[in-house]
Parts: sequence; structure tokens; C-alpha cells
Amino acid sequence: MTAEIPTLNDQNSEVRFDLKKGESVLLGRSPIRKADNQVVIQDITVSNQHVEIFAHPEGISAKDLKSTNGTAIDGEWLRAGISCPVRNGSLLLLGKKGTAFLQIFFESNGDGAQSVTVLRTSPKIDEETESIGDDSDVAQWLEKCRDNDKAICPICKKTYDEKKVLICPIDGGYLGRREEPTDGPVAAKHYKLCNWVGTGSLTEVYKVEHVRLGRPYALKVFHSGVHRETETAHIIQSCKQWAHLQHASIASIVEWGWLTKSELFLVTEFFQTPSLEQMVKTDGPLSVKELVKVFVPVCNALKYAHSRGVFHSNLKLSKIYVSNLKAHPVVKITDFGLTDKLVRNLGWIKATLRTRDKTGNPLTTSPEYWQGEERTAVSDIYVVGCAMYHALTGVPVFESKRTMETIAAHIYKAPPPIPEKLAIPQEVKEIVERCLKKQPEDRYQSIDELKAALEAAAG
Repeated sequence: MTAEIPTLNDQNSEVRFDLKKGESVLLGRSPIRKADNQVVIQDITVSNQHVEIFAHPEGISAKDLKSTNGTAIDGEWLRAGISCPVRNGSLLLLGKKGTAFLQIFFESNGDGAQSVTVLRTSPKIDEETESIGDDSDVAQWLEKCRDNDKAICPICKKTYDEKKVLICPIDGGYLGRREEPTDGPVAAKHYKLCNWVGTGSLTEVYKVEHVRLGRPYALKVFHSGVHRETETAHIIQSCKQWAHLQHASIASIVEWGWLTKSELFLVTEFFQTPSLEQMVKTDGPLSVKELVKVFVPVCNALKYAHSRGVFHSNLKLSKIYVSNLKAHPVVKITDFGLTDKLVRNLGWIKATLRTRDKTGNPLTTSPEYWQGEERTAVSDIYVVGCAMYHALTGVPVFESKRTMETIAAHIYKAPPPIPEKLAIPQEVKEIVERCLKKQPEDRYQSIDELKAALEAAAG
């Protein structure tokens, strides 16, 4: 008698099975047995034979079986017939318009097999993270902030009406914070909305104050375009991975959830100091000594993140914050993994058009990123090279008014040489140039190698 095929009928249903090396399980809509191990997904947009999960010594992988509507892992659509590693806790979507959202968990059972659990779930966050404030009040306050063009210099308090003004021409103060409207409503349980900070390609940033603790935090509200199922799931997954990173040079993430019924948010550390990008705009490029002071901690943070399987992928200067640069700088990196995979689904062009500025430009993404390759430590070394080039010269390594031209430059164009007038030592130029090699095998092969080269160059 043939054993009954396990079925995932609705949310929170799950199946468990063991897979030995070389074995696989077939996931699809057809109840007709096509393999020894099979799970039926009851959803009209799932193909009869949709995706295959198979075991290997290091874990498990998934392969889309040329399904009609595709398979996404953590927000990235698989190429039909090409296997892709699955991380413990990965989120799978079967069908671009489907509701078959699965989470995969696995662990070695000690005899070479993997114990696998497939849970049918939802990309939504638990109800406890929903906003308990007045949704309409929160939405109205956010809209007032978005409509407010007033920028105030923190030094001389002079106001400017255009959002594009970044630096006060009188005293050089950074005009990054809009001080009106103030005294906003309480949202997401215990955050008092204070003022609008700025806009990026994926989020709008607000300063908030924790009602009970009285501490400032940065609240990032994702643009409405990222609230499709795969994008929402990727954000949640990235937040979970980021939250597990505990390092002195990695900004902490505090919470995520739904700010209003339609706006996903996350809460991170709030930085009183400007980003490294703002500092370079105001004070000019870094000296070699300052470069080493900043990027050795950056290397330490990335090494720690890589050891836990987390990559940054888009480390531009706006994601690095530095205080006390002249003496003993404190360096913090933010936004780990948020743009990886997500921007390929959304499209940088749409993001840039939506924000009406250049913050959406993919200034620090590796050539292989845009060619669909997996994230690696060597890919992050390329983005560190982009960041160091920008910090030393004051301009990004590639920048164009057309986003696709910038992407093409990262893939095909040689980086412009660092100008001789900056008097950068040759050994430092060579470090940056090696980081920016198009072929991954021509770069430093580990963060430790890069860090050692920087320390040697500093004498």
C-alpha cells in the first residue's frame, strides 16, 4: 500500500522528513507520486512539479523545476533548473502571485542526514508588532513631514526651503534634519515621532524617541513599492540576520513591524553625527591616516559578519557613521543586507525616480552582484574598495545621471585612477585598485588580507 503523501493545506501547517545525502523531496500541486519523497502544496499558482529540495553534506539546496510561476528564496527568483543553497530559516515563495509561502528549517541528525521541516507560513510579521497608535494620526503626521521642505542649520539655525540644500553656506552645518512638524503621535506601541531626517532609495528616515526610555532612535519606513510578498519577506529575513550581529562597529537594530496598516518599518540606533558621506562633502576627502582609522574597524566588522554568514553588499559612505575622527574614532556600519537581492527585484531606476535624488544610485555594488552571483566576502571587498575610493577622492568611483550606466560601469569599465594632485601614496592606491578588480579572484581573498595591507600602508 502506498503511503499517504504529506500535504500543506493552509498557513501554519508543516511537514517533517529526513533527507540523506543525495536524496531529494519534490514540492508541487500534483498528488500523483513522481518521487519517493513528495509534499503537496494546495495552491492554484503552484505547478504540479514545482521545486525540488535535496540534501548534501553542508545542508540543503533547492532547484526550480521549470515551474510556470517561478520560485523565490529570500526574495530572489531562482533560475529554472539551477540549484541554489537554502539557509536555515530561508523563506520560499512558490509562484509570483501565489500564497504558497514556505519557511525551511533543517539540522544534521548526526548520521549524515538532514532533518527538514517545511512550514507553510505568511510573510506578515506577528500581530504583536502591529502599531497600536491611531493609524490615521500616524499617516497624517508622516505626510506632513514628507511635504515639509524646511531645512534648519544646527549651528546658526538659519532655515532653507529646498530639500536639495545639504550644507549651510554660512558655516558649513549639515542640513540633514527637518525640525517641523514636531511632537508627533506615538506609533508602533512606544515610539514618539519627532522629526523627519532624510530619504533614501528604499526608506524614509525619522527621528523617534522611546516613550519609556527617553532615548532617540532612527525609524526607517520602507517605501510602498517594497511591500510585495517577496520584498517584505526579504526585509524581515535581513532584519533577523542583522539583529543577531553584536559588534562594536555594527549599528544595532532594535525592532521591526508595521507602522501603519501598509507601511513596514525598522528601528535602529540614531546617530547625532553625520554619515561619512556627509563628512566628506563638508570637510573634504580623508587623509590616509584617517582612512586607516575608519576602515580597519570596518574590516573588523565585516569579518565578524562574514563569519556568521551575513554580507553587506552595498557599503557606500552614507551607511558608515564616524564620531571623534581626529582622535579615537568610533565607527558604525548600518543597513546590513537590506539592499542585497531586494534592489534587483524592485529596480534601482524606480527607486531613484521615486526619491528624486541620487541616494538610490548603486554606487558600491560588485560586478558579480549584477550578474546574479552569490554573495561572498570577496564581493564585500569590492564594495569596501568603492567606499575607500570615495573617501579618498571625494567622489564615487562611478557615477552617472543614468542608473543603468552606473551599473554597466561597475561591470565593464575600469575605475578612473586616483588623481595625482591628491598625493596619495602609491601603496594605498594599489590597495584600492586591487579591491576594485573586476574578477573576484584578482582581489584580496579575505578581509584579513585587506586589513593587513591597510595597516602596513599606515606604517
